Amino acid sequence: MGAPYFKYTDICKKNNVAVFSSNFSLYTNISDRVMHTLSQFAPKIELYSVDEAFLDLSGFEHWDLKEYGHEIKRVVEQNVGIPVSIGIGPTKVLAKVATRVAKKSTKANGVVDISDPKLRDIALKIVNV
Repeated sequence: MGAPYFKYTDICKKNNVAVFSSNFSLYTNISDRVMHTLSQFAPKIELYSVDEAFLDLSGFEHWDLKEYGHEIKRVVEQNVGIPVSIGIGPTKVLAKVATRVAKKSTKANGVVDISDPKLRDIALKIVNV
């Protein structure tokens, strides 16, 4: 995490740096609500971090996964009140790549599916790996 704030007090004052404390209880509460909502969309969910999860969409191959992603995004935003980005890919790493593209692309509206190899190639050219 780095050195404690008091070691940087002088440089912060000199550069007019605003310092705020974190509200970990609020952040944890929001995370729990997001994860609970996500758990309703797939039989298996892996909580990766406080703000990231992987849904196992095995068996969903005949679904329109991009549309399903938009539904997940809509419900999370409705239930929790925060925007989310959703990336869909055949592996966890590729799902993270898709999420990165979803965050950057205004056309994607927060959801990118790179299950198709052609779309995957485009996404991998966009994202620095």
